[in-house]
Amino acid sequence: MKRQTYGVPQNDDLAWLTERGRLDVFEGDPGSVVFFDCNVMHGSPDNITPAPRTNAFFCYNAVDNALVEPFGGTAPRPNHIASRAFATA
Repeated sequence: MKRQTYGVPQNDDLAWLTERGRLDVFEGDPGSVVFFDCNVMHGSPDNITPAPRTNAFFCYNAVDNALVEPFGGTAPRPNHIASRAFATA
C-alpha cells in the first residue's frame, strides 16, 4: 500500500482527540509486535527503510455470531478472508 485515504481522520478530529485524551508511542526492536484493538485510533509513519513492512490482521468473532450471506446483493467474501468453516478452541 502506497497511500491510504479511506478512513483517514481529519486533522481537526485528531486534535480534538488528543486534547481530550493522550497520545502514546510504542517503540520496539525489529521484529517486535504490538497487539491492540483496531477500533483504537492508531497510525504509523511512512516506512523509510528499504525493507518492506508487513502487517497481519486477525479478526476474531464469537461462535454464536456466525457469518451470514451478505445483504444488498454483494458477493460473499472469499474463504481466505471470511471462512465459513470453523472449529471452537
